[in-house]
Amino acid sequence: MVAVTRPSFDAAEVLVEGMDWLARRFPLKVATSTVVVNASHTVAGELDLDRLEAELSRQVAHVLRVPHDRHLAAGGVPQWLLLSHHTQDAYLKLAATVVDSLPEG
Repeated sequence: MVAVTRPSFDAAEVLVEGMDWLARRFPLKVATSTVVVNASHTVAGELDLDRLEAELSRQVAHVLRVPHDRHLAAGGVPQWLLLSHHTQDAYLKLAATVVDSLPEG
């Protein structure tokens, strides 16, 4: 499972509550899941991402960050070559994490 959130207090609160609910019902799914904190748009009232990552890391296998990117923030169809190298690296890491979590066979 991959859950995506933005780096804001309200989104993080909803995500943590949702992950808690899921963990009570599907503990293995949550324990092997990935959370992506997507900062493609800047958000007023951003929170301490290190603290959020530490909180989520107690429940899930991976917490990944996608940094703010001017190309994504502009909206429209994203073009890989227009993304910053940091954003490209974050999405490649996400893809590799998802592929690594797939069952073999």
